[in-house]
Amino acid sequence: MKLKLPFALLLLCASFLFVGCGNGQSKSGAVQSVHADDVPMVIMDNLTSSAYKDYKIESIQKTEKEGKTIYTFTLKQDNNKVTLSFDAKGQAVE
Repeated sequence: MKLKLPFALLLLCASFLFVGCGNGQSKSGAVQSVHADDVPMVIMDNLTSSAYKDYKIESIQKTEKEGKTIYTFTLKQDNNKVTLSFDAKGQAVE
């Protein structure tokens, strides 16, 4: 059965609205991918002054849970892959 273009567009738009609805705040425990430009500067400063400063950032995940925000970085250099997490104040967390 072929879907007509307007119906397919309607479904696509509805799915974006469903995923993107809300007041701009993440639900508790929600994880979202973020760009380095959206990470607090204190975290980026701590990362760039760490032993991993030459590693490439593969991904950044922002998690909000129990009122705390955690930024988790996946870094890679050659065959080495590292995951580092920081709180919103730039402190490393496990």
